[in-house]
Amino acid sequence: MLGLLHFNAYQAKFKQWPQSGRAGNITPSEGTVSLARPGRFRWETRTPTHQILLVSGNQLTIYDVDLMQVTLQKLPPQGIFNPAVLLSATPKVLASRFIITRVHQAGLDDAFILKP
Repeated sequence: MLGLLHFNAYQAKFKQWPQSGRAGNITPSEGTVSLARPGRFRWETRTPTHQILLVSGNQLTIYDVDLMQVTLQKLPPQGIFNPAVLLSATPKVLASRFIITRVHQAGLDDAFILKP
């Protein structure tokens, strides 16, 4: 848990391959993810479609760049955790809602198990 205390902002590039039960061409998506505590999250895919997802507080904004379309959604209350909220929550908020155990595994610098 101590490692999480120094973690206020994060940015990374990603490339993901969707899992499919069908054989055929699977197009990977690429983009960036960034977050800043508390409560700010950005997920941007550039390929195969350019979309930007922004979370600020309890507001989700989805911008489809190709369609030039914006969708706004309210997020569920803080008691319900989605990945954006989980990643951008402060350590204090996480500790109030989860039992956090640090796991030592070969090949992992920091790993944690969070139990409600």
